[in-house]
Amino acid sequence: MIEDSGAAEVLNDLKAYFTNRPFFVSDVVGNKEDNRLQYVDLAQQGGGVWGIALIGATYILEVMGIRFFVLAGTSAGAVSMMS
Repeated sequence: MIEDSGAAEVLNDLKAYFTNRPFFVSDVVGNKEDNRLQYVDLAQQGGGVWGIALIGATYILEVMGIRFFVLAGTSAGAVSMMS
C-alpha cells in the first residue's frame, strides 16, 4: 500500500516545504476544481529495479498537481508508465 511505502511522508514534507513558497515547475497551468494543475512532458530512462522508483516518483508528481502532456521512456522507464 502507498501508506506503507513512505510516499505519504514525502508528500507531507513537500507540502510543508511549499506552504509559503510558490510551487511552479511549468508555465502551463490549468484549473481543475480550484486546484491549479501544472502540465509538463516526462521522459524516464530504464534501469531494471529503477522502474519501481519511477512509478513512485510519477505518483508523487501527480499528487503534487503536475500532469503530463507526453510520457516517454525506455526499458523500465517505459514499463513504469503503463502502471
